[in-house]
Amino acid sequence: MNIWKAFEIAAEAAISKDDRRSFSLGACGIRGDGAVVKAANAPTIQPDRKVHAEYRLSQKLDVGAIVYVARVSRKDGSYEIAKPCFSCEKVLRSRGVKKIYYTISGSEYGCIDLRRTRKFEKISQLLKDSNR
Repeated sequence: MNIWKAFEIAAEAAISKDDRRSFSLGACGIRGDGAVVKAANAPTIQPDRKVHAEYRLSQKLDVGAIVYVARVSRKDGSYEIAKPCFSCEKVLRSRGVKKIYYTISGSEYGCIDLRRTRKFEKISQLLKDSNR
C-alpha cells in the first residue's frame, strides 16, 4: 500500500471521533494476512496510553504488521508530527510489528524500523552485561 494512502486511512479514523483537542490522531495497520485495521485516540481527561491510537491498534495486529500513524490538525486538516510515544512503541514491538511510519508534515514522514531497534537493544544489553 502507498504510504500516503495509509496515512489517509489513519487520518479518516482520527477525525471520525469527536474530540475537543486541537488535533486528532489515528493509526492503521496492515496485518500479515493483508487485512487493514484502524484505531483512533479516545478522548480522555487523564493521560493514559491505553487510549492512544497505537495502543488500541496493537490489539488488532499480528506478527509482521506495518503501522501508519497520522496526526491531523482540527484547525485546517494538515498533517502534524505523530511519532509514537515510548510506551506505544514498546507495545507495538512486543506485538511483532516490523515498521511504524508516522506523519511529520504534509510532505514528510518518519519511519521506525522495529526490527533494527530490537537488534540495537540486544547489542546494548550485551555491552552492559560485559561491563559488569
